[in-house]
Amino acid sequence: MRSVTLLAALFLAALSAVAAPPSILGHVTPSSYVNDHFHFAYDWPKILSPIDNATLSVPPPTANQFVLFSAQQKNTVYGVIIMALRQTPSPGYAGFKNGNDLLSQMLTHFHPENHMTVSHRMTVTSPAGLKFDEVDYQANGQFCSGMATQIGDFLIVFRINAGSASDLSILTKSALATRKLN
Repeated sequence: MRSVTLLAALFLAALSAVAAPPSILGHVTPSSYVNDHFHFAYDWPKILSPIDNATLSVPPPTANQFVLFSAQQKNTVYGVIIMALRQTPSPGYAGFKNGNDLLSQMLTHFHPENHMTVSHRMTVTSPAGLKFDEVDYQANGQFCSGMATQIGDFLIVFRINAGSASDLSILTKSALATRKLN
């Protein structure tokens, strides 16, 4: 999950030592991550199991950026990290215009030695009506996707990496199946 950790660290550049309130972080049920603050639920596919966010090598959470949930394939380094990033600028934080802007900035952090190639970029509306900006790419032999949807002043970002194109398809479909809560 090294590339997931690297990109998560880029997303979560430490700006302050402010931790997200527990109510924002949501909770895990037997088969879903539920976030009542952002009003969404993510049902992870059976190939994943939740992991403790504290095991990720990312900077501490800030008021503008924090990890909400992470899951990993058993005995692999592949999985999903869901993050919240404040979209609007604030002092010391540039923010992002939209999900496409965030994903474009993310792609600039790759170096030639990462052997990164973009498979495709698109904007998709999920069955729940959430608009996702998505970029699928390969880097260092891993199949990856960055997906972002706007909820309030935040972008909810899914950072996905997989060992095969078929697993990437399963994981991106699970992100697109994210449900809105009332």
